[in-house]
Amino acid sequence: MTRNIARSFPAALALLTWAHNMPVARGQNLQPAPSHLLLMGDQTKPPIGWQVFCRRYEAECHHRYPLGAAITFNNKNWNILVDVNKTVNGFIKPAADIDHWGIIDQWDIPTAKDPRGDCEDYVLKKRHILIEEHGFPAPALLPAIVRDKDGTGHAVLLARTDRGDVVLDNQQKEILTWPQSFKTMQYKPVKALSPENEKIWLEAWRTLEEMRVAQVAFSSPAP
Repeated sequence: MTRNIARSFPAALALLTWAHNMPVARGQNLQPAPSHLLLMGDQTKPPIGWQVFCRRYEAECHHRYPLGAAITFNNKNWNILVDVNKTVNGFIKPAADIDHWGIIDQWDIPTAKDPRGDCEDYVLKKRHILIEEHGFPAPALLPAIVRDKDGTGHAVLLARTDRGDVVLDNQQKEILTWPQSFKTMQYKPVKALSPENEKIWLEAWRTLEEMRVAQVAFSSPAP
């Protein structure tokens, strides 16, 4: 088995050289930049919850997928992201899957009739609204799995803009860039939906150094 992490290096290095001016809207002064891009490596196993969700709600996982699609980072789109994040965070009533559904893990889209959900459900609700009601491109709205400072798994929504990636999170009132989420929430990325195919998930990394270390560890023979 050969890992192909190196394929991500050129694009990531190029992104680290860009710089842009940012709009300010809705009172939140966020300044993402192309260096704020979640690094993705090899294909990995999708979450079971995502696989079951896609079988139950096939249309949610079969969008038109133009390669390289990104959300234009302007005041209008930024306001939409902020409003949807705030609205959904206030709409959903937190509930663990075991209490809600009687099983350990189930991904679903909360409704007015049943507004309960956990972190994955916040992600799916936000993604659905942004795609269906605002026409945002599906490949720019990527569910991602992270681990928090206690090592607990958690789901967030990655919004990929032409100025960098931002994080919509039910545990954080404001939208953050990836570096801000690492610093503020102490998240460690684990995996994310591929921006090229809704059936594929990819390993995720904070830095190029983490990718290199993982590659070396994987390729080194056991003592």
